[in-house]
Amino acid sequence: MSDEKVQEIKEVKSNGKLEKQVANLAFTVRKMKNYMEEKLGADIDGDGRIGGGPFKKALVFLLIAGMAAFCLAEDRTAIAYWSDNAKVTADGFVGVTIQPGVIVTSMLATAEAASLGLADTAIQPDEVYGVVSITGDAGVAGQLLLTNVVQTLAIDGVTSLTDYAVVHVWVSETDMGVAATNNIEALTLSGGTAVATVTADADYWYVTDSAGELTVVVEASAQDTTNYLMVAVGPQIESKALVFPAP
Repeated sequence: MSDEKVQEIKEVKSNGKLEKQVANLAFTVRKMKNYMEEKLGADIDGDGRIGGGPFKKALVFLLIAGMAAFCLAEDRTAIAYWSDNAKVTADGFVGVTIQPGVIVTSMLATAEAASLGLADTAIQPDEVYGVVSITGDAGVAGQLLLTNVVQTLAIDGVTSLTDYAVVHVWVSETDMGVAATNNIEALTLSGGTAVATVTADADYWYVTDSAGELTVVVEASAQDTTNYLMVAVGPQIESKALVFPAP
């Protein structure tokens, strides 16, 4: 392939890249302009409307073209460049003010947060509650008493959250169903502190111990049946089938 042909291909690719940068930047600046107009209640670009419409000012176009050229030289997209300066990662936003007094932060790994100087301020994965773990008896023939240990976990579903937590515990005839005492002789919680009884032997609010644990003992009234145990922390719910096999 001739040098002229190679140069022509490079120029075509470069032009296409620049067009992409301009499009990305136009979108970003339009969003910024609309937001500022809505907050200020003023028509910034003189298009006769607030918070929408195309740009009429040559200055805005020049700003877009200039930023596009800079991003092209840096070999990055407009959004990526804006994100780098705003400390935006694949996990979310870090320290971006979206309105007075409100900050959006992401859940960063500890090492990453430390590298950004946010180790003590950014929300960490081990500070956000996920579903709990429920471990215990599988149930054998003729068994009517099942013991389970509940442990609060972080949002990663692995890390134990060793602190007090308020949990909602109930049993039902169906998975994620309404609390019911059908086939339940007794539902006993231990290891923490009782907060409220919604339905005796079926539905409780409870505080775990300082390690985020509690013990749940379910006694059935009949064999060859299946009930379900649900434990919720905030909106996160975990369930487990309680199988009471026939003898």
